[in-house]
Amino acid sequence: MKRRTFVMSTMLAPVALAGYGTEAATAKRPTAGEGSASQPADESCDFRVITLGTGAPPPEIERFGPSALVEVAGQYLLFDVGRGALQRLTQLGIPASDINRVFITHLHSDHTVGLPDLYLTGMLSGPFGGRKEPFRITGVEGTKEMMDYMKLAYSADSKIRIKDGELQPEWTEIETMEFTEDGVVYEKAGVKVTAFENFHGEAIKPSFGCRIDYD
Repeated sequence: MKRRTFVMSTMLAPVALAGYGTEAATAKRPTAGEGSASQPADESCDFRVITLGTGAPPPEIERFGPSALVEVAGQYLLFDVGRGALQRLTQLGIPASDINRVFITHLHSDHTVGLPDLYLTGMLSGPFGGRKEPFRITGVEGTKEMMDYMKLAYSADSKIRIKDGELQPEWTEIETMEFTEDGVVYEKAGVKVTAFENFHGEAIKPSFGCRIDYD
């Protein structure tokens, strides 16, 4: 089987390497009735990349924030979570509970502002959520601190929903892994994610891109 490879830069300009059979697509606008049911990762599709958003800090309606979904080997891997990422997933009929892992390339707000929505709404019942396990995220140094404070910031909401019986305490847990140098940061079922340091500006450190390989 050919190796399939996808490389994503910090600026969320995905590059499908020629000759590797990578398919790239953009999130389509659903017709009536779409985006309301779970669509498990298509294991017959070797490797698919969907750009959920390619925007920047300005709140443009036509372009949501930076986020890319990689569907590979029955897994959904989400790279950066900009504004509107969960709405785009819902348009595609992919509930937050289907996301196997989130990756953060750097800590600019436009790449992370969608995290509270994905984390909090993803725990709620309904076709858009349904996560019943910890939220799993891998990112650059500083990601754990960000996630710990985010969980603390919304602790009142979680306590209310646990008391009301909407949530179980374990669903609110966050499992964070950080990386500080080039190397493999995720490996499962033939899928390997390798982080590599990149240049996004003199003061913007740490900043990494990601390469996704599937054998």
